[in-house]
Amino acid sequence: MISSILLALGLLTASSSPIADDLILSNTELVSPAKPDSGEPRLLEGADGVLYLSWIESEEKESDGELARLCFSRFDESSNTWSPSKTIASGSDWFVNWADTPALCVLPDGTLAAHWLRRTGEETFAYEIRYSLSTTGGEEWSEPQRLHDDDQLAEHGFVSWVSLGDRFGVIWLGGPPIGESGGRFSLLFREISREGQRLPEVALDTDTCTCCPTSLLRTEASELWAVYRDRSEAEVRDIYFVRRTSEGWSSPRAVYDDGWVMPGCPVNGPVLAGSGSSVAVAWYTGAGTDGGRVNLAFSEGSGFGFPRRVDAGTPEGRPHLALLESGAAVVVWLEVESTTAEWRLLRVPAAKAPADSDLASQSATIVRVPHSRSSGFAQLAARKSGLVFAWTDPGGSPQVRTALLQLRE
Repeated sequence: MISSILLALGLLTASSSPIADDLILSNTELVSPAKPDSGEPRLLEGADGVLYLSWIESEEKESDGELARLCFSRFDESSNTWSPSKTIASGSDWFVNWADTPALCVLPDGTLAAHWLRRTGEETFAYEIRYSLSTTGGEEWSEPQRLHDDDQLAEHGFVSWVSLGDRFGVIWLGGPPIGESGGRFSLLFREISREGQRLPEVALDTDTCTCCPTSLLRTEASELWAVYRDRSEAEVRDIYFVRRTSEGWSSPRAVYDDGWVMPGCPVNGPVLAGSGSSVAVAWYTGAGTDGGRVNLAFSEGSGFGFPRRVDAGTPEGRPHLALLESGAAVVVWLEVESTTAEWRLLRVPAAKAPADSDLASQSATIVRVPHSRSSGFAQLAARKSGLVFAWTDPGGSPQVRTALLQLRE
């Protein structure tokens, strides 16, 4: 049963779809650890088994202008509450962006890594990636370091981290020097030890889309999967992936041949999720004549199977994803409804079924938001107590909010 308070907040268990009531059992808002004037949420299930939430808070300072502060909190599953927030770093020279968001990574022993973006010049898109480590549970942080080797005035961002046991693995996009004609963006990877030692950079793809989020995953077999939006000379911008096995990194391959010709970056990247040996990927494509779609595909061997469409017909995209112990995937994405939008949710079984074509009719609305960039990217994580959902409520004073969702069997 949803209280009138939650209804007023816009949290819904019902949807415009007549059978969506069968999907969400309850939708309960949690007290957010984030203050007003916050955004850019990221959820992370650390290798220590704890769920973390990170976000940015902004504060106007008379002398320094706007001060950005990167904060984080831990989720207590015994009480379904967030711990008091802790500050990782702050600065008045940060590049804060609705799509290129800071993130955490946590090793099994609790060592934390966090990154953010710092401006390096007068040009709008001249910024670098800075990161810091903590071996004290976030009480103290190391001196910030630049993630990438180059110190040129260029774009660097869209970072994804993963725990490699005793060290971190991280991918990011690096651009050419600003003003360089014909320059290309690259997907790069490196490892960082818990003591901060950086291993050499590895270029995984030397011609990618410029500003779509990336995703990185480690499987139980210790393979790495990285997904991102590629770019061809013909301006085809499909989702590609690379894998690292015991034999090294594979060559880039398309998750699926969408054939989306797009002369500019759509700022709409893919997301990975894994459980056991299963891997799934969700992404947006504008290919076709129906205005775009959100697809989901499960891993098959060294690649991915045929995609299943999950949206309700008018998607903005911006998907996020979680895998359940059953192997089913739960996808969230932004669906456009006239001048507004809504974050929708759908559970997709791992096994293909004859009703796959009717998947969209089974989705449910979580919350309604403005149809704008300020609504950002939502996040989803599967826990024993349910699905934790985080999003930005633009409102009069933007704020990161969270909810706990229970799905019906």
